[in-house]
Amino acid sequence: MKFMIKKPLILNALSTVGRVFQTSKVALPILNNFKISVSKDNLIIVAANGETTIQTKIDTTDENGDQIINVDTEGEFLLNNRSTEMIRKLAGSDVEFDLIDNSFILISDGNSEFRLNSERVKEYPDLDLSINKDFVNLDIQQFIKAVNQVSFAASNKEMANILSAVNIKIKDKKLIMSATDANRLSRKIIDIDSDKEIEINIPSKTLIDISRMCENKKSLLISFDPRRATFKIDDTIVFSNLLTGSYPNLDTILAPKYTIDCLVNSKELIDAMGRVSLLFIDRQTAARLVISPNEFKIIARSPQFGSIEDKIKDYKFDSQEFEISLDCDYIVSALRAFDCQYVKLQFTGEVKPMFIRSDDEPNLVQVVTPLRILN
Repeated sequence: MKFMIKKPLILNALSTVGRVFQTSKVALPILNNFKISVSKDNLIIVAANGETTIQTKIDTTDENGDQIINVDTEGEFLLNNRSTEMIRKLAGSDVEFDLIDNSFILISDGNSEFRLNSERVKEYPDLDLSINKDFVNLDIQQFIKAVNQVSFAASNKEMANILSAVNIKIKDKKLIMSATDANRLSRKIIDIDSDKEIEINIPSKTLIDISRMCENKKSLLISFDPRRATFKIDDTIVFSNLLTGSYPNLDTILAPKYTIDCLVNSKELIDAMGRVSLLFIDRQTAARLVISPNEFKIIARSPQFGSIEDKIKDYKFDSQEFEISLDCDYIVSALRAFDCQYVKLQFTGEVKPMFIRSDDEPNLVQVVTPLRILN
């Protein structure tokens, strides 16, 4: 097996596929390798960690028919994932790969040369790379935005298991993306052209990484089966295992009718919460919101540093004075999910969840659970 390729092409492909080594530890030592297959038509790189598999393909000729990979001998080999940085350090613009005696790989730019041990391809697990072609076509920018607006609300504790997932439903030509860590909730609805009915739970870390892979790409296709989700991003395919178990029924939480609304300038509230958070180190950033038609105050006290009272000027509130205690960081994260000047804070009681909505983004809702005790 021997071929030559432009350095930026191979680096981009290895970096894309190599994301699996950053998101989770590999299940088997042999999975610390890229599996690379080259033919006269294309080069295919695969990497897996036991939970996620990524495959990308580079055609040997570009869209103009010009040769971009020169293949001397077809074949396949394993390349340790640490080799990406070695290739990055090469000074030349072209990189040649040559498998010698099926035992080591020669990597050269004509000036520098690495001789790396290569484990045998037959030792690599037989991965299921079959594709369910029953895809749903998603607008790639809508998908990226939805993931950013929802995924942060998932639990970052591995013990939480199902709550570390983002729940995705497709029903009535809508894709509903939801996440919760039991203290907050985020839901985004996207209109799609599909009559399917599907529900899956995909790890939030995986979904975030996939959304980053979508940046500057042209197309996104998604298919699901009971075992995994498949994302086709241009010429890259991501296979992700799903989390098993029943996701909490969030519809009951989102069902209440609202009795108290407060329209507030989102940036002003974010800035105020940022100042309040300065009082707290390594502990819950608890603040009390006191809202009346004449005044919107944020009050917080810290045993270490003292207290703060911050006022919001740009708001509208027509009800009787209302108080609620909330986590500042949760409020800021929820507010930043909205790309608009004003949001509505909606309340049903001092010890009941606060809802955040906006007329500018009617398909997005954030929910923050109140604190019963303000320290």
